Formats: sequence, C-alpha cells, structure tokens
Amino acid sequence: MVEPRFERKLGTIFNNLVITKLKTRNMTPIITVIITLVVVGLILYLINRYIPMASSIKSILNVVVIILVIIWLLRVFGIWGNSAGI
Repeated sequence: MVEPRFERKLGTIFNNLVITKLKTRNMTPIITVIITLVVVGLILYLINRYIPMASSIKSILNVVVIILVIIWLLRVFGIWGNSAGI
C-alpha cells in the first residue's frame, strides 16, 4: 500500500503539471497570432519600402493584405467560420 504522504505529493505534482499544461495551451494561440501579425507586418513593410511599384498598386496590396489578416483573425477567434453545426 502506498503511503498517504506519497499520494498527496504525487497529486500535487500532477495538479501542477495539469495547470501548467492548461496555461501553456491557452497562451499558445495568442503567441501564434502575435508572431503572425509581426511577420505579415514586416513583410508588408519590406515590400512597401524596397520594391519599386506604383503607389496605387501598393495601396491595393495593403488593402488586400489587411482584409485577409482581418478575415484570418476572425476565423482564429471563432467569430467567423464554420457555423453550420449551430
């Protein structure tokens, strides 16, 4: 038979692992969103800064990228997406 003290210690370790896992799981999508936004912003900045093209084309490119990012964010947060199951 296992000592009660040992069972409590195992229970505490297990609870700490579960809580850490839940905190990590909740933070991962936020970190992914932030990294993606930074990368998209950096790419858009570099295109606007270093690729020579007409300003009207740059404006259209900026609007298209911003619309795509907004749609992606809405889908990531579940505001816009598969609602057929509701």
